[in-house]
Amino acid sequence: MIYLAFALWLLLLTLAGMAVYKLWIGLVGPRLVNWLLLPGTVVSEMAYIFGCLITGGEVRRARLIDFGDAGDGQAHTEAAARYKTLGPLVASLMAVVACGAAILVADRLLGGPVLKAFVVRDVLDGSTSLPKTLPTSWGAFWNQATGQL
Repeated sequence: MIYLAFALWLLLLTLAGMAVYKLWIGLVGPRLVNWLLLPGTVVSEMAYIFGCLITGGEVRRARLIDFGDAGDGQAHTEAAARYKTLGPLVASLMAVVACGAAILVADRLLGGPVLKAFVVRDVLDGSTSLPKTLPTSWGAFWNQATGQL
């Protein structure tokens, strides 16, 4: 049951991320949104290309942002894998792992100084640090949300 709940929440988070991306593209245009997302795009595309190459694939063209007049602003990488199932699977997993590693590196570099600026005072217990655990009840959730706002 826990795996089903995890899969459902992961699906909902993915769909919500796609919806927010579409909203931002509609508001400010795809070029600006993709320039703001460029660090993540670079990490993801380079890891995908590396994954294709280590599985024996061939990369014909790698372009981060399409600057054509009719372009949609998406990353376009033309890569062909040698193995039909293993190549794309390894390349896609490399992109996911690289993005996770980039998030961990950014947290190590910026996590402490940034989190020190967000010291909150909890109304109930008077602590001056961010909560270290997730809330387990509705009351705790609303107390945490109120304290963060």
